[in-house]
Amino acid sequence: MNPFVMPNLPYDPLKDFALITLLTKNMSLIVTRAGDGPQTIGELISKAKANPGKLNVGAGTITSRLGAILFTKSAGIDVQLIPFKGSAEIGQAVFIRHRGLRS
Repeated sequence: MNPFVMPNLPYDPLKDFALITLLTKNMSLIVTRAGDGPQTIGELISKAKANPGKLNVGAGTITSRLGAILFTKSAGIDVQLIPFKGSAEIGQAVFIRHRGLRS
């Protein structure tokens, strides 16, 4: 992940290290508001490109935060990263926002 979060690394992680084994796998979900939210990843990227810096991305754990950074950099989009303590808080925040409720 360092190439995505640190400019000018003094090493190339793909050339300077040898892969020995896969240590972990991580599954992440990208969810949007039902109904009027983007229905595909392509629609989400298009909406983010049309509204730079205006869409929020919630991420809880450090793994999900790094995954969000990787996704946004790879997609070439500018979003606001909103840190949460965990996935449950993100789900609650999306639900509350969608329903127009206040926490």
